[in-house]
Amino acid sequence: MDAAVQSAHPTAELAPKPRVGCRWFLSGFLIGFVLFAIFTSQAIPMYDGIANVPLWDFYLRELPKQFRAQPLAPVMITQGNMLSTIAEHLAVSFMCGVVVMGIGWAIRPRRG
Repeated sequence: MDAAVQSAHPTAELAPKPRVGCRWFLSGFLIGFVLFAIFTSQAIPMYDGIANVPLWDFYLRELPKQFRAQPLAPVMITQGNMLSTIAEHLAVSFMCGVVVMGIGWAIRPRRG
């Protein structure tokens, strides 16, 4: 009988379980990424001083500058500062993803 069931559905036992945690993590990561970009500000040098701009605006202004030739003069926004800002943004988004994945794990339906 078992052979007949296995021949009718050969992949029934071999099919991987859906990775629900991955979906929860990605949704939390994207929500954290967007909210952090909108509600966090970054200081950038302007013509008349320093201005705090939203992080998304900072990326739009400063990322293109990182790929152009720049003079060898001291500047406030350096490539290292840009990389640390991006790393911080990704780290916070990662933490949001982990928290939302934990919430998804906690509310998942129990089997048994």
